[in-house]
This record gives sequence, structure tokens and C-alpha cells, in this order.
Amino acid sequence: MKTPVCKRCSMDYVCRSPQSGTLDRMLSKVHMAPFRCQLCSRRFWVMQWKAARKSSRDNKREYQRLTVDFPLTFRGEHSKGKGTVTTLSIQGCTIDTDSRLPHDAVLSLTLHIPALKFRIQLEGVVKRALGRRFGVEFLKMDAVDKKRLQNHIETLIVTGPNELRKMFLDV
Repeated sequence: MKTPVCKRCSMDYVCRSPQSGTLDRMLSKVHMAPFRCQLCSRRFWVMQWKAARKSSRDNKREYQRLTVDFPLTFRGEHSKGKGTVTTLSIQGCTIDTDSRLPHDAVLSLTLHIPALKFRIQLEGVVKRALGRRFGVEFLKMDAVDKKRLQNHIETLIVTGPNELRKMFLDV
């Protein structure tokens, strides 16, 4: 099966999106499957026959996470500190830190990505906590920082090992 292409950004970094709601159920009856662009976040539907719809990947995640290792700093209402970003997507990240971060804490994050000359500033909320590891969903970032993050994720995918690209695109 050929990998679908996002009509907004013309990239093929898309993954099957979980079905949600009546529209998705109706479209699945006519062999339409939902996809999510991993760079620009656009959700769209593509015609797929039942045989081609099966995938070995767990389709519960809306965005695929890429393994990374770079520092970040954060500041919240009741906490501040430093940590390490261990996974990254266009809509969130996982951080390791010695600080205690309460669930639903809103944080100002500064990503210190070594490959970039500029730091990425954004706002996020803690969604999951497991020991020293915290899942953060991005809430707000300006357009310039969003573009920088998109470019960095694209670089990770394109310049990574072939196995990463094959796994990401599910080929």
C-alpha cells in the first residue's frame, strides 16, 4: 500500500488515526480510513480496502513518538526545574526529571535542541506521571517555534536510520 500524503503540507509522515465519532464510523463503511499528519497535525481520510487496513502497529496513538535525548527547562505555578526530553512528537513529549510535577500542571517549557540554534518556547500540561517520567501535551506555541519543531521532527525522520523511517511509515 502506498503511504498517503498530507494535502496541507505535502508530506508522507502520516499515521492511521484512531476512529472517533459517527463520521469515522460512517466513512469506514465506504472503506475510508482516518489518518493524521505527524508534522502539521491535519487529520484526513483516505480510501483503503479492508485487506490493506490491517497494521501491526498499535493504532491507539494519534502521534508517533520519536526517541530523542536533549535538555529542557520548565517553570510552573508550583515547580521549576530541568529535565531531559526522551520522546518527542508534534503535540507532546516525555520528560525525565527529579522534580515532582502534579497531574494537570501547566508548564512553560524551553526545549534546548542541540541541532537548532534557537530554543523552542512553548506551554504544556502534564498528562501522565510515572515516577520521574512525565508525559506533557503541548498547549500553545507561536508559529515560528511550531515551524522549528516541525522542521526538527522532519529532520529526525528523514536523516534517521532507514529502519526508523520504515517503522514510522509502516512499510
